[in-house]
Amino acid sequence: MSKAVETPAAMLSAPIQILAMGCEDASCDFKPMRMQRRPLGDHDILIDMKYCGVCHTDLHFAANHLKVMPTKYPCVPGHELAGVVEAVGSKVTKFKVGDQ
Repeated sequence: MSKAVETPAAMLSAPIQILAMGCEDASCDFKPMRMQRRPLGDHDILIDMKYCGVCHTDLHFAANHLKVMPTKYPCVPGHELAGVVEAVGSKVTKFKVGDQ
């Protein structure tokens, strides 16, 4: 059984800086971009992503082709993720730091 690891207080109170692959507009010119995320909430899980799949629907979303769900930019597509739990909010009970 793994030992519980406490989430650093800074992740719960300060914005989180991330590096992502995304696009700034519908041209879908994907490039690395630094972004700021809100602090981790009570019910949130921060995942250190190791892999992310991008399917054709993600590309349509990035190009703003899905009119029923307009794209907000910057856009970071992908929803098929694999990674390691890096931090958890105070009310998360089903995951712990280190889970894959």
